[in-house]
Amino acid sequence: MIERKIENITFLGSVTQEIETYYKDADCFLLVSTKEGVPTSVLEAMACGLPIVCSNVGGLGKLIIDDENGYVIDDFCVDSYVKKISILKTWQTLYYNISSNNKNKADKYKWEAVADNVTSNMRQAIQVEN
Repeated sequence: MIERKIENITFLGSVTQEIETYYKDADCFLLVSTKEGVPTSVLEAMACGLPIVCSNVGGLGKLIIDDENGYVIDDFCVDSYVKKISILKTWQTLYYNISSNNKNKADKYKWEAVADNVTSNMRQAIQVEN
């Protein structure tokens, strides 16, 4: 069994004030939901450069790639979450690579990027029809 020595964890639940402040104060983003789509909170945390440690729900298994931008946990075992958070605490180079990767990946989901992608695809479809 893994020793559980992770400290300074805050479970916020629903937050109505400026959430970016919480993301900037955090070291990683933990999502343990049993049912989700692709939560906006994960994309927000990625945009702030937080490594993601999450359950394998919704589309998160396709968005989060182990060691690239966080970790997806297939079971709901506390030790699995603790192990991945411990890796992030121990390996600073990995942590900073994941942080950078998340900022870059989140940029692809900004409204402007999505709108440009949709517009480009529509233009290509119109050209094919003509």
